[in-house]
Amino acid sequence: MAYARVPECRLEGGEVLFVPPDSLGQEEILRNKSHAQYLSIIPSKSYLSILGQSEPRPIELNTQAPVRLSQGLVSNQGRNLAIAIMGGLVVGAVTSLVDVGGAPLTYYFLQFNSLVNQGWYWQLFTSLLVVFPNSLGAVDVLFNAIAVIWLDGLLSDAFSPTEYYALFVASGLAGNLLSLLNGPREISFGASGGIFGLLAGAVALDYAVKGRVDYQLLVWFIAVFYISSVGLSYVDWLAHLGGALLGLCAGYVIGRGRTPSAP
Repeated sequence: MAYARVPECRLEGGEVLFVPPDSLGQEEILRNKSHAQYLSIIPSKSYLSILGQSEPRPIELNTQAPVRLSQGLVSNQGRNLAIAIMGGLVVGAVTSLVDVGGAPLTYYFLQFNSLVNQGWYWQLFTSLLVVFPNSLGAVDVLFNAIAVIWLDGLLSDAFSPTEYYALFVASGLAGNLLSLLNGPREISFGASGGIFGLLAGAVALDYAVKGRVDYQLLVWFIAVFYISSVGLSYVDWLAHLGGALLGLCAGYVIGRGRTPSAP
């Protein structure tokens, strides 16, 4: 379980005011949306052996499915997303050295629900990649990047590069919007909402294309979601849920568009 002392923030006279942590009298949880993904989104062989398989089952798509562009072990889109996630830690570290209004510039890129409610909507996007530069942020980046690479065979075969990037951003945004229900004092960051959107989208796309449920794939996804989201106080399960719900809908729509028309 990870905690961090963070500032209370509010707008006064048109300017943002960050109250130093020592004056708050309590610690706020800097909630990480995917800190526990190493428990599930990259399941160990023991988890997978329960399902009778050694790796996620690839989606059996028809000839209308996109072809992987990269001939290497990781697709271009998977590699680019992993690099972007790791770059978020670098941005967080660099911006933490810049003081703006008495607070590190990093705070302007994380999702402060209280500030989003007052119009700082860009945080819904920037918090997908920019992370707090501490051990929690480093763990988040490490395991999210590993998850993207480990799941690449499933995700890049399911979606074209454009679909891949668009679904990640849209799912992450949906997760962040649902995360606002955590209340105005919630502060969060992480890419797991977008990753869950891609994963859920692949499950729904598989169903839409084949016209039947792949129960092994479905059970694996449910297990991943449950272990990553339930009972962990430092994980934003609403962000996971929002991303997954949008991914399910989008994946089904994309899959139906690939289903051959009846003669």
